[in-house]
Amino acid sequence: MKRISSMICVFLILILGCAQKHFAVISIPEVFQTDRNEPANIDSPAVWHGPKGQHWLIATAKSADALYIDDAVTGKRIQIFGKFGNQPGELAYPNGVSVLGDNLFVVERNNRRVQVFHLPDFESVGIIGETLINPYGLYVYKDSADVCHLYVTDNYQDGEDSIPPLAELNRRVHHYRFKIDGDTLISELASTFGDTTDAGALRIVESIYGDPENNRLMIAEEDVSRSAVKVYDLDGNFTGISLGHDVFKNQAEGIALSASEDGAGYWILTDQSHKANCFHVFSRKDLIYCGSFYGPKTTNTDGIWLTQESFGPFPKGAFYAVHNDGNVSAFDWEEIARHVSL
Repeated sequence: MKRISSMICVFLILILGCAQKHFAVISIPEVFQTDRNEPANIDSPAVWHGPKGQHWLIATAKSADALYIDDAVTGKRIQIFGKFGNQPGELAYPNGVSVLGDNLFVVERNNRRVQVFHLPDFESVGIIGETLINPYGLYVYKDSADVCHLYVTDNYQDGEDSIPPLAELNRRVHHYRFKIDGDTLISELASTFGDTTDAGALRIVESIYGDPENNRLMIAEEDVSRSAVKVYDLDGNFTGISLGHDVFKNQAEGIALSASEDGAGYWILTDQSHKANCFHVFSRKDLIYCGSFYGPKTTNTDGIWLTQESFGPFPKGAFYAVHNDGNVSAFDWEEIARHVSL
């Protein structure tokens, strides 16, 4: 009996040791960081690969009412675009940002809208979002029928910075269909949604990202007491899955997807913290936890962006993460994949 008990103890120790190794947070050095400007209040990045070899890293600067455009290869500043206002081409507290083709989509919280710009000249194409109250994050894609879709999170509040009751959280995401024909933008509100059950509700919401191939919308629940990523479908239904409850230690934030042609890939989810900032990786198909990493110079990350295009020093693409409200860190995706054993 003692021998059997001893064997069981050894087995448990091995299992626990493997679990601890599996949950280890791996350090990945940054390739570079862009010029720092903390008063500008940098929030979210996106990357545009232009037809003439441009590789632009575009970040929203909320307090500067501007967009900071840097070279995605070197991190060197290219230009600053934007000025305060509510007219086309002007910005008011830009937050989420995304790219689809040669069009840039910018959430403006204080203008309660999403403004669409054509790159590289930043010509304003139009406005989406007349129904928004307090918009934050966005996800945009074109489906197999060439219909363009935009999902925008709306963190409207009840009274003074309080979370509305569950029954009133049914408009946390706005889904628009749109079409851009030359310099003309036509859009319509397709639906608003948000689960009103305790398990599926979106209490504090910002980041959102989709995987149309698997009919998934990943939405970060930023309430630190319930930090996780809620999995919805593209029609706005909560799937019953909340990802990362046992992994997140701080605030769920930015979301990015590494997608392979064979349907495989990985989700990268930000665990935002001033002291323990890191990124958790889950498999794309079965949503199994794969590992975590952090940048030694990168803290308090809001938005993130992953490009899988080969360019510059990044043969398998690059991962970008905002660093503590002031600039953006760049990582080699190949290095991340190798160290996290993806």
